[in-house]
Amino acid sequence: MNQAANMKLTFLTEEWSQSNKDGFSILIRQLAIELSKLENVEIGILIPNASTQDKEDTKKYNIKVFEPENLTGFEPVDCLQYPPEGFSTDFIIGVGYKLGRYGAAIRKKFHCQWIHFVVRNAEEEAMFQNYPEAISEGQKEHTVEVELCEKADLVVTVGHKLNESFKSALRHCKKEILNLIPGIFEEFIDENQEFRDSKRFEILVFGRGNTEDFELKGLHVAAEAVAQLNAEHDLTTYTLKVVGAPEGKQEKLAEKLKSHMILPSQLIVRSFYKERRKLAQLFSEVDLVLMPSGTEAFGLSALEALSAGVPILVTHNSGLAEALEKVPFGSTCIVDSNANWADAIKKVWKNLKTRFQEVDMLRNKYKAEYSWNVQCAALVEKLKSMCPELENKCDSQDERDSSPLPLKQPKVHFDQEETKKDDHRKMELKVVSSGHSPSTSGKDRAESATGDEDGIPLINHKRLTGVGRTNHVQKGQTRREMPDEAPSANTSQAIGKVTKFVQLAKDLVAPAQLKDDAITYEIIVERMREQLKPERSALVARYEFDNQARNSGESLSHYVATLKHLATECKFGEAMQTKRLRDRLVSGIRDSKMITELLKVKLADLSFDLAVQKCLAIEHANKDFQVLQGEQGPGTPINKPDTVKTGEEEATSKPPPKAEGSRGLGKLKNIQAWIQVKEDAWPRFWKARPVALARKPAVDEALRELEAEGVIKKVATSEWAAPIVTPVKKDGSVRVCGDFKVTINSQLEVEEYPLPHIDDIYASLGGGTLFSVIDLRHAYLQMEVEEHSRPFLTINTTRSLFRYQRLPYGVASAPTIWQRAMDQILQGLPGVFRCLDDIIITGHTIEEHLERLVAVLKRLEEYGLKANREKCKFLKSFVEYLRHVISAEGLHQSPKKVKAITEMPKPQDVTQLRAFLGMVQYYTKFLPDLATHLAPLHRLLQKDVKWLWGAAEQASFLVVKEMLLQDMVTYFTEDL
Repeated sequence: MNQAANMKLTFLTEEWSQSNKDGFSILIRQLAIELSKLENVEIGILIPNASTQDKEDTKKYNIKVFEPENLTGFEPVDCLQYPPEGFSTDFIIGVGYKLGRYGAAIRKKFHCQWIHFVVRNAEEEAMFQNYPEAISEGQKEHTVEVELCEKADLVVTVGHKLNESFKSALRHCKKEILNLIPGIFEEFIDENQEFRDSKRFEILVFGRGNTEDFELKGLHVAAEAVAQLNAEHDLTTYTLKVVGAPEGKQEKLAEKLKSHMILPSQLIVRSFYKERRKLAQLFSEVDLVLMPSGTEAFGLSALEALSAGVPILVTHNSGLAEALEKVPFGSTCIVDSNANWADAIKKVWKNLKTRFQEVDMLRNKYKAEYSWNVQCAALVEKLKSMCPELENKCDSQDERDSSPLPLKQPKVHFDQEETKKDDHRKMELKVVSSGHSPSTSGKDRAESATGDEDGIPLINHKRLTGVGRTNHVQKGQTRREMPDEAPSANTSQAIGKVTKFVQLAKDLVAPAQLKDDAITYEIIVERMREQLKPERSALVARYEFDNQARNSGESLSHYVATLKHLATECKFGEAMQTKRLRDRLVSGIRDSKMITELLKVKLADLSFDLAVQKCLAIEHANKDFQVLQGEQGPGTPINKPDTVKTGEEEATSKPPPKAEGSRGLGKLKNIQAWIQVKEDAWPRFWKARPVALARKPAVDEALRELEAEGVIKKVATSEWAAPIVTPVKKDGSVRVCGDFKVTINSQLEVEEYPLPHIDDIYASLGGGTLFSVIDLRHAYLQMEVEEHSRPFLTINTTRSLFRYQRLPYGVASAPTIWQRAMDQILQGLPGVFRCLDDIIITGHTIEEHLERLVAVLKRLEEYGLKANREKCKFLKSFVEYLRHVISAEGLHQSPKKVKAITEMPKPQDVTQLRAFLGMVQYYTKFLPDLATHLAPLHRLLQKDVKWLWGAAEQASFLVVKEMLLQDMVTYFTEDL
């Protein structure tokens, strides 16, 4: 080990002044430069065939250059394992699988320590590569990299994504792993990007210098998105620049791209850029950089673009996306699905000026969040702890400086007057909002999070001078103070509206603040527009349009108006829109007379207007006919007995017991829910999530209904608070649910209580001939929560804090709590199967069935529970439950589910095969010797088996499908 006071770190690298195809040389360069700024640290690089430019550039940073011996017959990179004479170091650093291999050899020869940086996951990338044996090669490389990590003295991963992956891979050896998030690359940050107002929108995407990584880098996704945008025929031409084609094979890559619908006029293909100077120039040519990769360990090329100040869009499956999520405006750069790339690109184009302003702030915030200096200092401190002799040598110097690793930079002196001016500029709107300082107590936090009883944040009216920026008082003027007396009703109303919009603006730019210089008026307006009037995805609108059928009782005029409204958001184009409207009208009217009349007209002659005219005429004629004949509503003659069909028999039945009572929510008597938390549980308080303005009335109405029914109760303060989610139900109303997974679910002691399985039906329903199903209305909400458990179930909404008085959905322990209660309520009743909110009743005869049904209804009434009348079914010959059909004959497969399985196409990969096997597994009891028949398919799931779908696999696939189509029944027996 070196005995000098300074710590010596040496990087293995192939390039310094130029970039390599993997992009790792920029990471090595920036790391070396940043580490060289620290005191008591000497940086060197071991590089083959160093150029004159390399040597001149490294001198700027006091970085030493070591060239390995140049051995005949060896590739330059292989010479790295033979450093020159006089070489010494304390730590050798290998970045990536290729360079990391030489770390062990150098460690053994020079008695230093070896640091291995992990920069990719070859096994994951191989799933998106299309050359022969890509997956097996990826697995081999990944296995070797894991072994390198096991042998290294220290492992450092680049980004959270890789950190989680390799923590799992190295869990068996308990290897300590550090995580480094690459910061902004300084050599690009001087490139000042400017907004260009042009009808030509330039988009850049990087390849990796070979065609095998075409899908891995998502080049097909980029091409299809640009082609889709140009097909919309707006005034903008979108051009895709693909950089990274193999040298001399640009034409081959261009042809492959054109096969994905992009036109030659929309495409530019270039070879790989080695010189970073040219790369910086390239960034100045484009308006947007894409990273649509299938997977990306981190995404250094996109980070280079961000460093240069260019707007970026990145795949959600990348380490950079995880880093961006924690930075203001970072989430706007993430695309979560391949189907959304075109919309995301268009959104950037429509707001390009704003995006350039945002990217400047994003770059600064990212730089502060992921500081190179802070992370490098932490790394060196870790290395010092690994070498006590180095730490002792440096102690005397460290004691003279409070900063353990100060930068080698002169002190910066700030002008006091300028500082005062900056402070004055930050004296802006003072709002007591949902944010809180670290010193705020739990009670105060809750009050500040909810404001007054109406949910409006409290505001200091005397300091309310504008939205976002304060108008400064000119010299010689005085600011007129607001009167101390209470404001008028109109003034209070106006202040309340302003306050709500201010709070909305603050939420939309969070975690940034309105007073930040980068938060301009244009950014606030754009955020407001996106929130209050968001642009819908054309794909979603078209899906809704294609599935919009005429509802029962809906007038034709209303249905036509609905179709026209949906069509405006589908972006069909004028020529296509009328045809699509006509086709949707014909397929959605659900009226045989209207459809028959329309089919009489030739397709070429049938316009949308003519179709509407003919359908309206038929609708009016039907109404006139009903007036002449007299109104007759649907119903059953009073004296006609009800009948129930069971197979071929038609049995006259006694009427089922009359259900009485109100439609309100029931209240379970004598049983309450107890929420048990872990001993080390600590309160978690979340702010209320913003609600879209269009959905807010529905959310408020849902909260009022829950409050009126006693499900929730408004409270002023709480230590616990979960945000809410508001899914839209089929009828257009909103369901309010607490998002308890972020608060209490991880803190719960969940009881191990068995939930019913389909096999349990055998024991409960054996010998039954008719079946009834009782569905309990909002089952969990009928159970009260005991007093001490209620604080855990508090939700934070834009109106106020509310505390559940009843057991809500979404609590991890709710199913077991409810199932235990149902077992207790219905115990001792034969022929009854209970599973959560459903109760199935049967009997050997109709009389016995009705007796059991009455007994269940009485038991429910005794405990105060209420059923959902619309969802209950009585005296049916069969019922479908848990993917099975239950009848007098026994237990059948569900025809719908069997049809779905038998119509599944041949699996193309392991994921599709697992989906098929998972669905088949539900019907194991109907398929004798299933394991034998599935053996060839299960073999493909083994870790070391290459995917190859041959004759044996196809035969197994077809045999299992054929077995499912046979009419097999599992019979009930009295002995079960």
